Amino acid sequence: MTNDSVLQVSTLQQAHSDSGYFGHLYERDGRIWAIGGTYCSAVLAVSCDAAHFHQRPIPATSGLRDLAWADDGGLLIVGEYGLKAHSADQAASWTTSDLGTGACLYTIVIDDEGVIWIGGDDGLLLR
Repeated sequence: MTNDSVLQVSTLQQAHSDSGYFGHLYERDGRIWAIGGTYCSAVLAVSCDAAHFHQRPIPATSGLRDLAWADDGGLLIVGEYGLKAHSADQAASWTTSDLGTGACLYTIVIDDEGVIWIGGDDGLLLR
């Protein structure tokens, strides 16, 4: 940032304890996606106009932590108690995968070869 640059901030949504937190924000195809949650209240929201966020349906879980886009354009999410889920329809419906762990999964990334990497509690790494 140069001295000529000024960060302009606009409040789009006031803080409210019922909303938990948005741990990650992503932009994809002109939409802003927000994921997070707290106190057993997971949240996934999307904005098409960068001003209004709308919550999307999510699988049963107490918390969401990260998201990534699969090579097929589908959405992948990870969260508490080993949750990994895939949506092929912009988060209208979900298919969950049993990863054989109950650990909280915090991060997901897909490498250049299409391999999915997931990081979680106590140094857990999955691929």
